[in-house]
Amino acid sequence: AGYLLESHSFPNGFAYCFIVAFFLQICSWVFLAMVREPEGPVAEEAISFRRYLADLPSILRSDRNFELYLASSIVLSLGALGSPFFIVAAISDLKPSGELIGLFTALYTGVQAITNVLWGYLGDRRGHKEVLLLGALIGILAGILAAFASSQVTYGLVFLLSGISASAFTVSGLSIVLEFPKTDRRSIYVGLVNTLRSPFQALAPLLGGALANVVPFRTIFLFGAIVVAIGLIL
Repeated sequence: AGYLLESHSFPNGFAYCFIVAFFLQICSWVFLAMVREPEGPVAEEAISFRRYLADLPSILRSDRNFELYLASSIVLSLGALGSPFFIVAAISDLKPSGELIGLFTALYTGVQAITNVLWGYLGDRRGHKEVLLLGALIGILAGILAAFASSQVTYGLVFLLSGISASAFTVSGLSIVLEFPKTDRRSIYVGLVNTLRSPFQALAPLLGGALANVVPFRTIFLFGAIVVAIGLIL
């Protein structure tokens, strides 16, 4: 992507990136369509959608442990209010080339390819909660470092740490949900987490954007680190 942006003038470089991404997404969809999902247990009793919705509050009230996880997950989602602006701050401070932006993106995504495997290994042996705790700690460190970053190296570390933290929540954020319920209720728990957390995931960057109009980016990064620390405690 960085090469395409540097070798082609605006907006052609962006257009070529989007075209390549489009065809790769199509290839991915074809392979996904070829997957054959193994058959799982079928619920003995079919319930109406209205009854399904009516049962959800009782599920939350009956599982205090899951309630705590859900609360922490929501707070951690809000703690990401500063991360979309890491690249904006880097552009403001460094005036980077397209190649450098590509390098930052490669660091963020590339480290996830490695740590996804490591987090999965650790989750199997120490539990997914341990992975989430470490991911939150690394996320806090990324936010604090971003608040004081001023060079290519420090910003590179910010994106590296952000990628490591993001992969921890990708691997264990849903995996741990599957450990709370009985087998026949796993889909309900996953749906609950995604439904209740999603509005806050959407709100976080909007909140960060609103704060960016009145305070410096560095203040937002520190505030995000504090929110993540609260989620870590939960």
